[in-house]
Amino acid sequence: MSDKMNNIFSNNFESCEKEDNNLSARLVSKSHFETIGKNTSTFSGRNENDFSIVVEIFNEKYLIPAKSKFYCCNVFDLRSKLHDDAKFDVIVLDPPWWNKYIRRKRKKVEKEGYKMMFNDDISKIPVGDLLQNNGLVAMWCTNSANHLKSVKEEIFPSWGISYLSSWFWVKVTRGGETVCQFSQPSKKQPYERIVFGSVADRHQSLPSPEDNKLIISVPSAVHSHKPPLVDVLSNYLPVSPVCLELFARYLLPSWTSCGDQVLSLQSLNLYEAC
Repeated sequence: MSDKMNNIFSNNFESCEKEDNNLSARLVSKSHFETIGKNTSTFSGRNENDFSIVVEIFNEKYLIPAKSKFYCCNVFDLRSKLHDDAKFDVIVLDPPWWNKYIRRKRKKVEKEGYKMMFNDDISKIPVGDLLQNNGLVAMWCTNSANHLKSVKEEIFPSWGISYLSSWFWVKVTRGGETVCQFSQPSKKQPYERIVFGSVADRHQSLPSPEDNKLIISVPSAVHSHKPPLVDVLSNYLPVSPVCLELFARYLLPSWTSCGDQVLSLQSLNLYEAC
């Protein structure tokens, strides 16, 4: 796969300029997360309007999208904060997978990296209790073979769902080149996986995501910031779906978002008036 994909991208973008990989933007985002990383407050809010609003929380202003709800808390505590009958048609989550590189980074500099979770802890997140009977789970996963195996054989079964398929998010520069070369397993890759799961009889009411689909986009300058999946999942969801994102760091219109940094990328300091 690696040689074939490298040829596809290099043949189509031979004349593209080399980018600086968004260095200035990455430095700004790093500075931003260093300033908000120590916030341990628990709070929630919502915007019931059909338009975005700006609110002030703890002396900082945030942009809140239309019809959105948010819970700044540990994902394990979300069930107790919702109505007992609250269920979602799709749950997207990007858990902080255990990673040797991040572990070494945190040992050198405490504020670098992020808090990680072991697979056993991820399997205890109450995803099954929050999912509709025909709901869909979309889970961002590293390229680790052990993590992928754990999703299929341990994490999904613990949530009462079955593995459906996997997609690949291929990351390219603004010039169209992959951000790095395709390599053999265990080395850094220019892509990440999205793994889908659902209850066993989902196919009787809604279509399921096809296997091995590619999504291609320029990644954010913010580390581990994933692209929103709202539009690409629309064919697999009911009309006006009830949507939830766990471990969220930004908000989406008409979605419920939960995470201990849920408003990180909603800070008004990160936006320009237009």
